[in-house]
Amino acid sequence: MRRGKEGTEEFDEWWEQDQHKCQANFAGYSGSMDSAGMLAIFQRSGQQHNTRYIEFLGDGASKAHNLLIQENVHGDVDISKLECLGHVQKRLCSSLWSLKKQQGTTRLADGKAIGRKGRLTDKRIDKLKVYYYKAIRQNTHDIDCIQNAVMAIWHHSKSTHENPNHDLCPTGEQSWCGFQRDISKGTADYLHKSPIPEALVVAIYPTFEALRDKSLLSQ
Repeated sequence: MRRGKEGTEEFDEWWEQDQHKCQANFAGYSGSMDSAGMLAIFQRSGQQHNTRYIEFLGDGASKAHNLLIQENVHGDVDISKLECLGHVQKRLCSSLWSLKKQQGTTRLADGKAIGRKGRLTDKRIDKLKVYYYKAIRQNTHDIDCIQNAVMAIWHHSKSTHENPNHDLCPTGEQSWCGFQRDISKGTADYLHKSPIPEALVVAIYPTFEALRDKSLLSQ
């Protein structure tokens, strides 16, 4: 696009007057810019506002939080790391996708591969992800309740009509567990559709054990 004479003159005038205001305030790799900025924010909180931030909200393995710890920003006051629920939810997906990739075509105890139809499909992983989100979201008041709720997903997913295993599932008419909703309403509408095969249940158990770890859930 061509600029007219008037537009060019306006630009030249702005350039002469304002370009000196553009100053670099960071020198280093672009990947470390966020961490350096966060460090500056935490440092000046005490200098300018006589306030110390003691919680940091970030995702995954945050370089910024690691830098705050390394620089010992507040001396003997720890800075705890919080995570948004969306990122916590992704842990289950990442763990199961990783397991699926590691296993590949290796056959489980029942002689079938982990990712074939009716087993650990992307659709099943997405369903488990929703359950995991609800397990945490509905029990944020108590970490022990979260731990039980996480394992409730594992038990619920392997349950059959002949062998229902819903004792850990939340009760009441608003429960995500259809079996427990039936009990609450006095109905018998719930069907155990496509339970996870026993060999697959055993394969994913370590993942659920890791995801219910207190040190992980307390972040």
